[in-house]
Amino acid sequence: DRLAVYLVEDENGSLEPAAARGLTGPHVPIGQRLLDLVLGPARARGVLLIPNTAADSRLAGVREALEEVGVEAAVAVPLRAGDELIGLLAVYLERDRELTENEESLLRALAAQLAVAVQNASLHEQTKLADEERRHALEEPARLVRRFGTDAALVLATAREVSGLSDEELLAPIADGVPATLAEL
Repeated sequence: DRLAVYLVEDENGSLEPAAARGLTGPHVPIGQRLLDLVLGPARARGVLLIPNTAADSRLAGVREALEEVGVEAAVAVPLRAGDELIGLLAVYLERDRELTENEESLLRALAAQLAVAVQNASLHEQTKLADEERRHALEEPARLVRRFGTDAALVLATAREVSGLSDEELLAPIADGVPATLAEL
């Protein structure tokens, strides 16, 4: 069996491959179509099974990609974290392969775990970025105090906050009229 995990990249629901096994060629459009289908009439079931992709008229728009990739049958399970759509787990099977109840349950459980893992990774990345921004914000006042002294740093911070200008924009007119040795303080 071949499979792919696709992640939603934007608010339009566009998918990008995050991982794939045994797939080459243009499989992303297939995943995108499967996502559209699993979010449609198959939504209540949570799993979409297409036992014969060549005979399924809902896949007419991706017929060439199906043939090029060699997809004969497909199972699609949305990756959801709460109400948020994270992506899609797609398993590409041999034609007319039916899933047992246990296999279907396993795919649902795997999709739920994948969604949590992706969400955790995303939260971890957001936390890292927020920490970096916080670190930079905490380092900036110390740098200003070292450069200009306590009073000048407070004045500059207030001017920056009120004007919305950067330190460089605020200091440029001053630095232009100051000898180079003073401008480098």
